[in-house]
Amino acid sequence: MKFGTLILSLGVALLVLSTTSINAHVSYTLVLTRNPVTFYVPSTVTGYVSLIENATNTSAYVIVYHEGEKIVKLPYSFTLSPGNYTIRGYEEVSKVIVNKVVKLNESLSCGNVSTEKVIPEEIENVSSQLVYPVYVHLSIQRMNLVRSPEEVGIVGFAMILFGIALIALRFKRE
Repeated sequence: MKFGTLILSLGVALLVLSTTSINAHVSYTLVLTRNPVTFYVPSTVTGYVSLIENATNTSAYVIVYHEGEKIVKLPYSFTLSPGNYTIRGYEEVSKVIVNKVVKLNESLSCGNVSTEKVIPEEIENVSSQLVYPVYVHLSIQRMNLVRSPEEVGIVGFAMILFGIALIALRFKRE
């Protein structure tokens, strides 16, 4: 096998490798309760994460650790970037409406009159732990086979040109 055809075939292989990616949609749902959720995202993946709470009358807050710390209120979605992720519960706020009875004394010309009024009052319960589960929905749309497909494509194209030049030089000599 001649060196020019070897360089040419390697260039074609690199060019094909740079244009190939896995486009199968992959979804995975994790449940965040008391234990944190940790996962790693390689640099070849494109996708997003959705954080969804399960209860309707509560507001959940979680801490997302990735290149720093960020406290977010649910529901929340973000795009994946390479690196380690840790998602931990921060606090949960639930609102309860309670009816409060208030006694009112009114002084009238005929005497004192006592009345009772029912007043609805909203109370917020703040918990430092998550009581209701939070769903961490991971969705991966695409995964490239190489880290930087543009650079691999350029190298592959350059190897194809170099291989063609070597083959042309060999035919010119013969």
